Amino acid sequence: MKELFNNKKLGITTLVVLFYFGIFFFMNYTEEAYLLFAGGWEQVSSYMKVGSVLPGAFFAILKFIRIPSYGIYLLSYGMAIVLTVLTILECTKWLEKYTNQENMALLLSMGIVLNPWIIGGYLTLEKGFILLSIYACIKAVQLLDQKIEEKDKSRKKLIKPFLWLLLVAFTTPKMMSLFVVLTILPILKYSKSLKQWLKNEGNVILFYTIPSALSYVWCKLLQDEGLEGPIQMIENGKIFFVKFYEGIKNGFGIYPAFFLPLIGILLLALSIFFIQNKKKKKLNSYGSIIYMAIITLVFTMIPFLFRNEESIVIDEISLYAMGSMIGIFMVVFQKTIKKEFLLIILILMLGGEYFAFTNSAINRFVGNYAEKQMMETINKKVSAYESTTGQAVDKIAIYRDDLNRNKDTAIGMLKYYTKRDLTITEQNDYISDRYFKSKDWKEFTEDQVVIVNETLHWYLY
Repeated sequence: MKELFNNKKLGITTLVVLFYFGIFFFMNYTEEAYLLFAGGWEQVSSYMKVGSVLPGAFFAILKFIRIPSYGIYLLSYGMAIVLTVLTILECTKWLEKYTNQENMALLLSMGIVLNPWIIGGYLTLEKGFILLSIYACIKAVQLLDQKIEEKDKSRKKLIKPFLWLLLVAFTTPKMMSLFVVLTILPILKYSKSLKQWLKNEGNVILFYTIPSALSYVWCKLLQDEGLEGPIQMIENGKIFFVKFYEGIKNGFGIYPAFFLPLIGILLLALSIFFIQNKKKKKLNSYGSIIYMAIITLVFTMIPFLFRNEESIVIDEISLYAMGSMIGIFMVVFQKTIKKEFLLIILILMLGGEYFAFTNSAINRFVGNYAEKQMMETINKKVSAYESTTGQAVDKIAIYRDDLNRNKDTAIGMLKYYTKRDLTITEQNDYISDRYFKSKDWKEFTEDQVVIVNETLHWYLY
């Protein structure tokens, strides 16, 4: 009977994951994908520099053995689907000790794993490795949870969680904060005194710091551009809050404005309402809320404090731990807030996510199609020029509007779709003044491409 239930749980989880992410079976292109598929080795180097060593090594091997682009994409996608299912099941197994209800544990684990920012993983080429990092965080927390519960002083049992976190640090360094947020559950459950809390929290911070520091040293040695120049931690903190607010205000281009804060506010309001109706331990409950808020915010922000101002980009992956807090909060207050209200919030969140995920995928497909059409138009213009003049075009000068397209991505797209490997050359002031300076383009037109002698001059609107 138990085996039957496990098979049923596996089936349900697989169907849910495919329902959410089946659309990503169809190939879509990101900046990293264009650069990797167009040439590859520069992008592999970029992965290595920012600490994503495993994805970089994986893609390097696939490029070396000449796996086609869609094959690379499918391997990463398949890996992501399998690991999403396994992560939900592992998280469910872990949460059963906190809920004592297998079905509720499964729902809450979906709230943690399938949180609003998992879409950031599926919109990247390295989606499989991002999900591997999430899985590794769950495994590390399971092991540490067991050690804290048993008050085991054996140092041998620290090795396995450390190795899982080392895997995270050299796969998706941004995901290290997820480990800290997940440990909120065992710390709140097993820390019965201030001394115990300090000891447990100290161990968690140590587990976070050592792999993160090793990853940081690696990135410094490989000269990650984001770590070069002056690092101003206070200013970086201010920039983080400004960019975070701007992102929340517009839903990070994925959700309706303030959708996620409204979910959080609704959950917080319900918890306060039910806490007030409690006769005992009100102070402990409010203390738990403050503790969770501080831990989540601080460890989400920490990675940005050690970068230069130009490289502070708040994306979905860096916010994943914060998104998982919705599920963690529900686990902590499941006995305080009525189950029906928790289910309503979960349905609202997961329902909103489905439409946001599907819309994001469709927008990506539409954008990729437009990019392909644009590259074909440029290629036809270059081919016609070469045929008419007999002059080979082998150089490119990019004139870029800093508010829009990325220069490297544009060159990667051109190389991928046209197979033209053009040498980058300097801008020409005369060309810029005559053809581009007075223009205010809102979409691509052939006028943005000017060919003079052997050079393609391209203005990115």
